[in-house]
Amino acid sequence: MAQNRLTRPRRLTAATMGVLAMVLVAGCNSSEPDGAPSPTAAGTASGTEAAQTTESATPAETTTPEPTKATSPVAATASIVAQMTGPDALVPTDTDEWGSVGGTDLGIMWDDGEGRILAAFGDTFNTPEMQGHWRSNTLFRSTDRDLTDGLTWESVVLAPSTGVYQFSKEILPSDKVTSGTGQYTVIPTAGIAVNDGNGNWRQIIAYMSVRQWGDPGIWWTQYSGLAYSDDDGENWTMDPDAIWSNGAADGPQDDPFQMMAFANSPDGQWVYMFGTPNGRFGSGHVARIAPTELYTLNMAAFEYWDGTDWVSTADNPYAESKAAIVLDGLVGELSVGYNTWAGQWLAIYIKDSYDIVLRTAPEPTGPWSDATVIAAQTDFPGLYGGFMHPWSLDGPDVYFSMSLWNDYNTFLTKITLAEGSGG
Repeated sequence: MAQNRLTRPRRLTAATMGVLAMVLVAGCNSSEPDGAPSPTAAGTASGTEAAQTTESATPAETTTPEPTKATSPVAATASIVAQMTGPDALVPTDTDEWGSVGGTDLGIMWDDGEGRILAAFGDTFNTPEMQGHWRSNTLFRSTDRDLTDGLTWESVVLAPSTGVYQFSKEILPSDKVTSGTGQYTVIPTAGIAVNDGNGNWRQIIAYMSVRQWGDPGIWWTQYSGLAYSDDDGENWTMDPDAIWSNGAADGPQDDPFQMMAFANSPDGQWVYMFGTPNGRFGSGHVARIAPTELYTLNMAAFEYWDGTDWVSTADNPYAESKAAIVLDGLVGELSVGYNTWAGQWLAIYIKDSYDIVLRTAPEPTGPWSDATVIAAQTDFPGLYGGFMHPWSLDGPDVYFSMSLWNDYNTFLTKITLAEGSGG
C-alpha cells in the first residue's frame, strides 16, 4: 500500500543536491513577496580618517558593515543517547502493550501543560523494515524528566483491539490514495498546548496532507491544517476551516506555511508559528497568534511578519503570501524554541536535505546566525528530523529526536551549547 514511499531513498547524491539547490533557490528568489525587504545593516558607520603622509592625505572612507547577526553558540558534536522507538528502544515499542510500533519517524515533542510530554510520530509500521499495519501517525506520552539515559514512555494512544493484534491509533486519519491523485498520508509537523484562560488545556497539532512523494527531499502537499484534542491527545478533530491551501496539483504549490514549528514566547503572550513550503527546499517564515485565539482556531488572528511589521489577514487579505523570509537557505523539518540559559532562540533543521544544523537569534524574526552543523550525514547516515525536547531548553544540554532512515526509527540525541553562550 505504501511501497512507493517505502522504497524512496531519503538521501540525495551530491550532484543531484547541487542541481536542486540551484534551481530551487533561484525559484525562491524569483517568488519572493513584493515589498519584502532585503537584509539591511543595523546602521551605517563612517570610517575613521586615514593616516596622512607628508606627500598627500588619504580621504576618509565610508564603509557599510555586514548585517548584524546573532552569535551562534558552538554546539558539541551530537551524540545519540538512546533509541526512542522500535524493538531496540529503551522501552521496546514493537509489543502489543505499546501498539506494535516497530518502525516510525519524526517524534515531534511538546509540553501538554499538565506535566506530560506528548510526542507525535509519522508513518508507523509493525517493523523497522516498514512491514505490517500502516498508520499515518501515532502519539506517545512521557513524564520522564531525566533524559541523560534516554526517554521512557508513560503511555501510547491505542486503537481498539482487533482481538488478535493491538495497534497504536492513527490519531489523524488519512485516505491513503497512493496514486498521486488524492491524499496519500497525513503527517504531523508541530504540536503545542494552549490554555483558554480558565485553566482548560487544548492540544494543537499542525499537519500536512501529502498528495505525492517525489525525489528525495521533495514532496507535494494538498494543504496544511490544524487539529485539536481536549482529552490529552486521545481523540482529535481536524477542523476543515483551519487550513492553508497549497493550490491545485498543476499550480506552483509553494505556500510558505505547509510545514510548521510552534514555539511559545518567553512571556507567554504569543505562540509563534514558523512555516516552510512542502519538502525540504524552501526557506522559513514566521507568524504569531495569541494562545487564546489559537485555542479557538481563529485563523483571522494569525499575524504574519512581512519584514517590517506583523500583519493579519484582517488588515491585508494577502498577509500570508507577503510573509518575509526570516530563515534563509534551504530549511527542512524545522524545530524552534527559546533557550532560557542561552537567552537565545534556537532553530534546528535539516539543511540542504543533508545535515542537521543549529541557528540562533535574539528574536523570532532574527537576525539568525549562520548555520552550525550539529549532526552530519557522514556520522549518522540517513539522518533527518531534529525536533527539540521542550524540557531541555533551560540549560546547555539540548535534547532532540533524530530519525535514521535505514533504521526507520527515532533516537534521542544530545548537543551541548558552549560555555559563555548564555547566562
